[in-house]
Amino acid sequence: MKSTGLFFILLLIASSAQADDLSSFSQGLNKTLHRLNASTKACDSKPQYNTSKTASHTTTKFGKITVSVMSEAEAQKLFKDMQSHTEIPFNFPQGGCVERAHEMSRLMLLKGITPMKAFVEAGDGAELVVPHPTKAGRKISWNSHVAPAVLVEKDGKLVPYIIDPSIQSQAVPVEQWKTTMIPDTRYSKAKLIYGSATTLISTGFQIDYKDEATNASNKQELDRLKKLAADPDGENIYLDEIEAQRMKMEPPAY
Repeated sequence: MKSTGLFFILLLIASSAQADDLSSFSQGLNKTLHRLNASTKACDSKPQYNTSKTASHTTTKFGKITVSVMSEAEAQKLFKDMQSHTEIPFNFPQGGCVERAHEMSRLMLLKGITPMKAFVEAGDGAELVVPHPTKAGRKISWNSHVAPAVLVEKDGKLVPYIIDPSIQSQAVPVEQWKTTMIPDTRYSKAKLIYGSATTLISTGFQIDYKDEATNASNKQELDRLKKLAADPDGENIYLDEIEAQRMKMEPPAY
């Protein structure tokens, strides 16, 4: 199937199921994105809190990232709200995490909530694994995964909580979310990176959540994934597309 643009290409890096030989392409694209947007990088520094009040929500600085602070009950309510958006194919975790994270972040920002994004990168030779949503005993694997997060005030501390209905049944601490995707202690060095709500991928490439063309492209890909989720052969079609794209992008071997 024809690519839908930047989101579909980035999907190969950020959410491709079982795509474990994309390192050379990923490095090349990362260099390009760095040149395009060298001043904006995902922040994985330790949080330094500096709370302030916006018109609709309390926010703080988590490292260099502005993010909303809420109670655990509010975070669970936010999770249910996102989960209710049936236009987002949460039942197709095989792919589309970049698109889902963008759309959820967009919806939150429109509600006056400022999320951040949490990226988990498996690293070379490793993979992230979760149970298959419909096939008992089967697994789904990725090189990386992303979802929006907020800070929850709990026991006097601010704890990052993930909003990811594709693989969770409720909002959970980001560290717990990360651990559920690491099936083997050999992969325990998976890297957790935080970025702002408008960070598209972990290298820090920024997008405007109000940009109509960006949102139209994202919606097109979400619609496509939703159709695949409803197709009994949708998973195989998707994996074939990913493999075809990988082969197309991979330089020929001489």
